[in-house]
Amino acid sequence: MFLKDAIDQYYLSCKVSNTSTRTISGYEYNLTNFQNVIGDIPINELSANHIRMFMAHEMGRTNKHTGATLSSYTINKAYSVVRCFCKWMVNEELIDTAPTDRIKPPKVDNGLPEALTREEIRKIFNYLDIVGSFRDKLIFEFFLDTGCRVAEVANLKLDDIHITEGWAKVKGKGRKEGIVPLGKKLCFDLNLYILKYRRAPDDEMALFVSSMAPYKALTRDGISSMVKRVHKSVGIKGKYGPHKLRHTMATQFIANGGDIAILRRILRHTNITVTQRYINLVQNDVQDAHRQHSPLDNLN
Repeated sequence: MFLKDAIDQYYLSCKVSNTSTRTISGYEYNLTNFQNVIGDIPINELSANHIRMFMAHEMGRTNKHTGATLSSYTINKAYSVVRCFCKWMVNEELIDTAPTDRIKPPKVDNGLPEALTREEIRKIFNYLDIVGSFRDKLIFEFFLDTGCRVAEVANLKLDDIHITEGWAKVKGKGRKEGIVPLGKKLCFDLNLYILKYRRAPDDEMALFVSSMAPYKALTRDGISSMVKRVHKSVGIKGKYGPHKLRHTMATQFIANGGDIAILRRILRHTNITVTQRYINLVQNDVQDAHRQHSPLDNLN
């Protein structure tokens, strides 16, 4: 069997396993790149060196939109896709051993996540009050109050929102459902949006819909584009997009005295070490304490 045939069988297996369309699309992107680099070779000739060739190619590749080299996370993701594919071939008894077993995964840079400052948050809302819609303002409020991911916001339905009780049901990674609390202001604005601003046909159950007929559900990409456009319009530096709003919610929650264990439950992290990264972004308390207790300043 040749590589292309094995990859096609892998896609079929993923579909039968009810893997999401977006996830399969990511597999297709990376495995197509993999096949283009090493060629459509017989799978029994696949070796660790072929994996190294592919990884070297990815490390030298640039983003076609920005021209920047691929991030360590993107490279690691490409390796993970190839590794899962190789392990699947072993499980299917198409090959005896996975060539990825002899290669360490590429390291990921553990840089601090970027978050907005309070001044930048104010600039965004001032901008939206002037030129934005109430819906767009509410989407930003939802991100900043709940820390939800963009797919979770795009998938929200009307019956997922429980304004009186102050919570919402979201579908997270791996189709997992979770509960996120809603603040008082967010609940007030959600109610106002649903009663006054949201226009949609009776059979459209999405919470956030387009502002023009036929008023269909906003897509993940549509929400992401809107958020990036607003960030760019107000001059936000560095990375920007929906996930930056998730980082911002986390840092502001801690800065306001929130408990790290509660934040973990809100963000639905499986490992609290992921949540603890945000502590390092909240520097004011650390700086104040250092000014008071600096060993060098107190030497005399």
